[in-house]
Amino acid sequence: LLVAEVSDEGRTGTNLRRSGWKEVLALAETRKIDAVVVTYMSRLARGAVYYVAEHLLSEERVKVHLVRERITP
Repeated sequence: LLVAEVSDEGRTGTNLRRSGWKEVLALAETRKIDAVVVTYMSRLARGAVYYVAEHLLSEERVKVHLVRERITP
């Protein structure tokens, strides 16, 4: 069941002050989600910030699933 589609288009993934990230974390904290699906880890956060984001989600028992984007001709 898809609960929400969140986008931070044009925002840097190197910080967790983005409105989209805050929305994802709020969904996790209120137990409305149990997983986050992104094409690549950089879509959630960049660099070391990714591991912080992943840790914060794991604290709420939310799993992160990385699904490589498939491009069809």
